Amino acid sequence: MDKNEIIDTGTECATPQKPKRKWPRRLLISVGVILLVLVLTVASVIIWLGPIAEYVVEKHDKELVGRRLQMDNLRIKLFKGELSVDSLRRYEADDSTEFASINRLETSIELRDIFDNQVHLSRIAVTEPSAAIIQHDSLFNFDDMLVFIDAKYLSSEEPDTEPEGEPWGVSIENVSIEGGHIAYLDKKLDQAWIVSNLALKSDSILLKNAMTYVDASMNINRQAHLTGRLGLNIESLDYEFEGTLERFALDDIYKYIVPVVNLSELYGELNTELAASGNLGTFTSSDMSGVISVNSLQLTGCDGGEVLSADNLTADINELNLDKQRYIFDSLTASGYSTQFIMRKDGTTNFD
Repeated sequence: MDKNEIIDTGTECATPQKPKRKWPRRLLISVGVILLVLVLTVASVIIWLGPIAEYVVEKHDKELVGRRLQMDNLRIKLFKGELSVDSLRRYEADDSTEFASINRLETSIELRDIFDNQVHLSRIAVTEPSAAIIQHDSLFNFDDMLVFIDAKYLSSEEPDTEPEGEPWGVSIENVSIEGGHIAYLDKKLDQAWIVSNLALKSDSILLKNAMTYVDASMNINRQAHLTGRLGLNIESLDYEFEGTLERFALDDIYKYIVPVVNLSELYGELNTELAASGNLGTFTSSDMSGVISVNSLQLTGCDGGEVLSADNLTADINELNLDKQRYIFDSLTASGYSTQFIMRKDGTTNFD
């Protein structure tokens, strides 16, 4: 056989192949898994952010606000800037008696304004708040909270230098309170007041030297109803008010009048349309005007005798200012009235 002859064995020699590159695919899968885990982690944090915050606040309530605090269903929509909470409750110092509560609270904050050093609360909605305020002499059942807030948040020393950068501003809009009640008890006089069916609304609350206006409506005690519009400058305490009060029972103020006028009974129903303006720091210097009317007035002296009674007394006030001693009436009318004045031998009267 010729050594140069090629022998056919029936098989072909396999050409060696390069190994397939699987690492790009594996890398993409790994990155995808990591991203998925991160997304699920962020989503879980966002979903559970409310319960986590609720747990932290309730666990450290006394460190934060000085009293026991509880709530239900705290929800935080982080990217929308929305927060809501149900059954927010704050307790008395004994940790068991409820001091104040809110059935539901909803707030919204404009996140983009934070980059401009602005805390812009675009909505605050409070539903069915309640509070029980108790006064004994000059002491109130919330004095300890004021002391705590002052000591923890307000009494720190002012820095010697002003902070760098633009100062932060705060703006609050679309504030509303619907329903609920506030109970007040003066233990010294044993006099209770209940304000119920609250309806308050303000387009904006201005934390500066300007008027904030609030439209309000509420019931007072058994039958009285108050509606009006209040303007208040939070810095100067200047105020202005226009409103009406209907069916106010005068016997609710009997215990405040007795130290001044010696009466055994005071009855009547007051209705008024009033406008007032001034400063809350010097309230007696306020200027007032309007119409005051009292129906079924009855004043009884300590001897059981009638001091004054009238079917109706009406005063149309042009100007009233106690500090200036200005009492200008456009008219005074009375119907179905009677009075009795008794002077005794010892010089005392039935008004003493």
